[in-house]
Amino acid sequence: MADPVEVYISSLRGTGGELDGLATRIDGILSRVAAASQAHWGRWGADEFGTSFAEGEQGYSASDKNLQAVVASKVSLLQSYSSALVDAANRFQTAEQANKDGLG
Repeated sequence: MADPVEVYISSLRGTGGELDGLATRIDGILSRVAAASQAHWGRWGADEFGTSFAEGEQGYSASDKNLQAVVASKVSLLQSYSSALVDAANRFQTAEQANKDGLG
């Protein structure tokens, strides 16, 4: 027989809230990075050096776009985890209450 499982509902909710807060902070940082990137876009110039710096698969333009997309995906991931933890806490609480009501 398996050992009993203990679930701390308030901890699930708390961790869910912390992850949501972290996602919000990272999203704010990403917004500031995107704004700074846009404000300085093209400052590398259109000469041979600037073009080789910015263009191509390994260039700054592609790297900037990819980095921002990856960070944005992590924000979505954290929000998803947050929502899942809060949902799990709600389901555990509902099940626990139903068990108590059934015994009472």
